[in-house]
Amino acid sequence: MRNTLAVRPNREGGFALVELFMGATVLIVGSLALMTLLLTSARVSEDARVRTLARDEAVTVIEDFRNICRNGFAAAVTEYAGREVACQRIAVGKDSAKVQTEIVLDESAVSPPMDLNGDGDTIDNSLTANELAVVCMTARITWQSGKQVERFATIIARADVAGDGDQLPGSAVSEDTPPGITLTSSNVSTDSLTAKLMTAEQLNVAGMTIYSSVPAYVKQIRVNGKDVFKQTTNLPPTGQLIVTSPFTMPPGSQSIDTIAFAGSPSGGKTDVSKATLSIVFLTEGGDRLVVIN
Repeated sequence: MRNTLAVRPNREGGFALVELFMGATVLIVGSLALMTLLLTSARVSEDARVRTLARDEAVTVIEDFRNICRNGFAAAVTEYAGREVACQRIAVGKDSAKVQTEIVLDESAVSPPMDLNGDGDTIDNSLTANELAVVCMTARITWQSGKQVERFATIIARADVAGDGDQLPGSAVSEDTPPGITLTSSNVSTDSLTAKLMTAEQLNVAGMTIYSSVPAYVKQIRVNGKDVFKQTTNLPPTGQLIVTSPFTMPPGSQSIDTIAFAGSPSGGKTDVSKATLSIVFLTEGGDRLVVIN
């Protein structure tokens, strides 16, 4: 009889080379994905920071214009109608940033056309600085050799910024806080605003500027049951001039039926429910500000 020796197989062997290779591949791919995510997040954060600086720079330029108007309205308009200055707060390394300002002197250059000199029509296309009753100003900020651009616009009533002796004939000099309009109630959802206002006098509104503490675009405005602004493409972002169809708010209760917001020019989602919103009505008596918390 032949003796045989039974050998028990070793079931406690280590990882095979293929298993090690697959594990290393998964680890490398996961690490690369994490690094990509971190780099993307850093770029997004930096882009948001720079764009916030651009907005701050635009506000500074606009406030500088308002201040120097007290020393000579026409001279200030002439200086800022084509002014270009360096913007040091945005420049990085060899990159340069600049702020360019323009002031509209052609009533047909805005859409829809706007009565800029207060003569009741919108056909004047070569106004002088001293003829303006309303300033429509744009601050355009460019950086990264012009590859990145932010554009901010606002409307300013001459009655609000010009000195007492530098007003148009027949125009009233506004006080620091013009009277006549009060917010009585408001409701802000994720993508729209409704509000009730009380006016002590008739207000003839030529345009509006809407500000928001979160990025959003305006796509519709309804006041007292009527559309005064409705657009589906190239929506003007909040914090910029919105030229509405001129409308009148009689004395008494007013209804802001709908101000609809979107997250992008193409209508992406947004959430303004926790934003601070404000509306500036441009009237013949000056700017009227309504703040909605």
